[in-house]
Amino acid sequence: MGAHRLRNPVQHYDWGSPSVIPELLGLPNPDGRPWAELWLGAHERAPSEVRVGSDWRSLAERIDADPQAWVGAASVLPFLLKLLAVERPLSLQVHPDATRAAAGFAREEAAGLDRAAPERHYRDPNGKHEMVCALSPFWVLCGLREPEHQRALCAELALGELDALAAAATHRDALAGLAGVLSLPAPRGRTLAEKVATATREAAARRPEEPAFAWARELAARHPGDPAALAPLFLEARVLAPGEALYLPPGELHGYLAGSAIELMSSSDNVVRGGLTSKPVDVAELRAVASRAPRPPEILRAEAGSDAVDRWPVRCDAFALSRLALRGGDALEIRTRRLPEILLCTSGEARLEEPGAAPLPLARGDAVFVDARSEGYRVVGEALLHRASVPDAAPARSPASP
Repeated sequence: MGAHRLRNPVQHYDWGSPSVIPELLGLPNPDGRPWAELWLGAHERAPSEVRVGSDWRSLAERIDADPQAWVGAASVLPFLLKLLAVERPLSLQVHPDATRAAAGFAREEAAGLDRAAPERHYRDPNGKHEMVCALSPFWVLCGLREPEHQRALCAELALGELDALAAAATHRDALAGLAGVLSLPAPRGRTLAEKVATATREAAARRPEEPAFAWARELAARHPGDPAALAPLFLEARVLAPGEALYLPPGELHGYLAGSAIELMSSSDNVVRGGLTSKPVDVAELRAVASRAPRPPEILRAEAGSDAVDRWPVRCDAFALSRLALRGGDALEIRTRRLPEILLCTSGEARLEEPGAAPLPLARGDAVFVDARSEGYRVVGEALLHRASVPDAAPARSPASP
């Protein structure tokens, strides 16, 4: 029928946790490697496998072979769902909009860069919208501070060169100060970063209530000599409580610092980095891609619908995220509009029921792809399910199962 179990690839980046994702999936981690991301989708770099009967095959291959059956009017699977386990901070980064992605992809293709080349920024021609929803307390850098706030934080460190760089920020270009820091020639950037490492240790002790100093100190310790460690002085440092989310449109400069989360994005792997990484950095491209307006991050909370389905209020053509919180044998009827969905069970146990098919059990860590042949399904049990879908799907409440 329309619902199929998924088997999903893991990305072993060095910033990941060796325990969070294995524990969720109920799997051992025999070699202790970090499990950073679990990918659920059909991206060409690491597609999930989907089971039909006893046959496991790449979801991307199944979609290519019969797009009408698998994704319907969507034509492609427009989103990629991830589970993140961040034990060490990620790179400072930004994602392009559709216009810049198409131009960048064409430029790098014409240059003959292999799509897996580490120096490549544009691995596909797609713009990238993104949202992150915390499963544990989740620290992020996101949203350029007001220029006055940037200058005040920098002034507390009493470093004249840093004050001069921060002075470049304006309300029309709140990125200018940070961009100047990131653009410093290597010797000057390294020297300034070393001075800031000492100054932020003192500032963090003096002002423990200000997370900017604590995170700048932490980043400087992990990335000695990298001027991007100063980013918390220019970007807001916020912690999301479990269930809170952020929407990151293209151009939103950000970095993830610690915790576990659901991440939902356009099906794209395009990223431009500004530092805090061993991967290639391109500050000039970052300045061209990133938004320059000061904007405090808008923390989103799921809104409960009359149908007992919680939805995060994000307006994006590529994806929607909702949460099915089943309690005490609840049953929810979901209408799919014959468009694809992915369900990930993050706690508890449930079963997915479709007419004419055997129930599909769901336990913590299980994932299901619902194809475009499905008109809808029922989920029953006591569990928390995160659901990625094409926008405007319409779930509806049903009576509890007998």
